[in-house]
Amino acid sequence: MFDFRYHVASLAAVFLALIIGILVGVGISGTGFVKESERDRLNRVIDDLRADRDAARGERDQLRADSGGMQTFVEESYPLVMDERLRGKRIAVVSIGAMPAEVEHAIGESLTDADATLVRTVVLTMPGDMSRITAALRRRPALEGTAGRWSTIGSRLGKEVVRGESDLLTALEPIVVQERSGSGAEDVDGVVVVGQPPVQNDTPRAELMRALYRGLAGSSPSAAVEARGQRPGTVADLAQYGFATIDDVDTRLGRVALAGVLAGDQGATKGKRYGTKSTAEDGALPPLAPVQPAETGG
Repeated sequence: MFDFRYHVASLAAVFLALIIGILVGVGISGTGFVKESERDRLNRVIDDLRADRDAARGERDQLRADSGGMQTFVEESYPLVMDERLRGKRIAVVSIGAMPAEVEHAIGESLTDADATLVRTVVLTMPGDMSRITAALRRRPALEGTAGRWSTIGSRLGKEVVRGESDLLTALEPIVVQERSGSGAEDVDGVVVVGQPPVQNDTPRAELMRALYRGLAGSSPSAAVEARGQRPGTVADLAQYGFATIDDVDTRLGRVALAGVLAGDQGATKGKRYGTKSTAEDGALPPLAPVQPAETGG
């Protein structure tokens, strides 16, 4: 899947080079400081540059036409591709830090269009002082043994967010849960995650975050998403934790990719990178199986 903006930028660079070449060539050819044979050679170069310019314009026009046709196809096929693709699926959305409004809207629209149920949304934030987590756990006899074991805490916290409310999440909620809506106890069939890759160092915070992402990826279909306007490739780094990543979820193509990941087999999309940015090495879309029609009573 090409990004039309990159082609436009490339063509603009070609046009600039052609203009400079033509102006310099004309300037030299008209000074009288070159031989007739050299002037003829320069004129041929100018003619070639003009031909290249015309060819580049033709390519630009063709790309515009292709892009418009592709956009029309996506717009017209979107309702058919999405209809009931996630019928009966219960989905949780987890954001590490505040969720960008355009991402929240795109996730909600994708789930609605594919007939999924949004079971809950949880916004998590890690405290600057990690000793608060240790202190909270030591106040709970059943959890005291996990204090200071950051990988264990992160992995278990991620799994409990997916499965529903339980001991660890309840104990840490005043510290790490910034916002929560929906059912806290219901298990889900898939997870959508929004967040930045953790810093690669050995601090307790980074260790907990890496384990948290692995716990969230878990055994259910899971996708980590970002908007196309975010820094390219950021979300792709989360593929190493087991997510399928989607870098343009705020487009129709991205919303189809999200529904496809959540509807499919986790093993087929785990660690894959989808989207339209240069880091989307697995293409724009995951495999899309035909949607089976709902059974009706006879």
